[in-house]
Amino acid sequence: MKYLMTFHTHAGAIRFERILRKEGFDCELMPVPRRLSSSCGICARFDIESYCHWEDEDVNAVYLVEDKEYQIIHRYE
Repeated sequence: MKYLMTFHTHAGAIRFERILRKEGFDCELMPVPRRLSSSCGICARFDIESYCHWEDEDVNAVYLVEDKEYQIIHRYE
């Protein structure tokens, strides 16, 4: 399944990408789609079988990507 995670800072996105790649998962940093919003404008798109909450102060929200639609899974407050 494909997921998209938005972040409050660029540093959070880069840290997340490094962790996923180290664990052997594909992860791509990209601009946040216009339909979504983020404080820093960068997001991570990744492909894993199932998503478990990843607690980090820089995470804004997580979306399931289906075709070109985004379904919010979790919004961090």
